[in-house]
Amino acid sequence: MLALVFFLLPMLSACKKSDKPLDPSLPVLPADLATLCKDPGVRAGRDVRVELATQRKFLALCSNRHRDTVKFYNQVRALYEEEVIK
Repeated sequence: MLALVFFLLPMLSACKKSDKPLDPSLPVLPADLATLCKDPGVRAGRDVRVELATQRKFLALCSNRHRDTVKFYNQVRALYEEEVIK
């Protein structure tokens, strides 16, 4: 009987509940979402319409990146909340 106690004791002590909850691991932010939005600047001597079109193109790219970043964040947050609830 004593041998059984010594055999089971290490196994059962490993089942102790941890005092510190484990945080779910978060995925890395994709590189294309982590890059800063580029400001093309305004070039002197260029047609204003061309410069305006360039600014609008870069604004659209930045807006799309922001949208994708928010979508990614919301997906991660939903997974995190799902893990915490379990």
